[in-house]
Amino acid sequence: MSKESFLTEQIHPITCSQRLKIVQLLGNNGGSMSEIPTPDYSGGSKRLHRSRNDRMIMGVCGGIAEYFNIDSIIVRILMFLLAFSIVGLLAYIVIGLILPEE
Repeated sequence: MSKESFLTEQIHPITCSQRLKIVQLLGNNGGSMSEIPTPDYSGGSKRLHRSRNDRMIMGVCGGIAEYFNIDSIIVRILMFLLAFSIVGLLAYIVIGLILPEE
């Protein structure tokens, strides 16, 4: 295979049936099929909301942190820095009023 054809070749993910065939061919080392992770295609289970558990004032920073899967301290520090401008403070209030609670 030449270098050019390797670079232009399209790569496609395997399907569930292909994955099962691979496991049948190679074996599963005594494990069960439930150990093989199945991709989550639910698409939409993750929503931006105000947090009930991780809140200081309105739960905005906690909700944003949960949505992006980061520590809420990072979001609070960024919001604190933004609060020095009137735009940041107004944005926090508007987001707190618009976002639904968890």
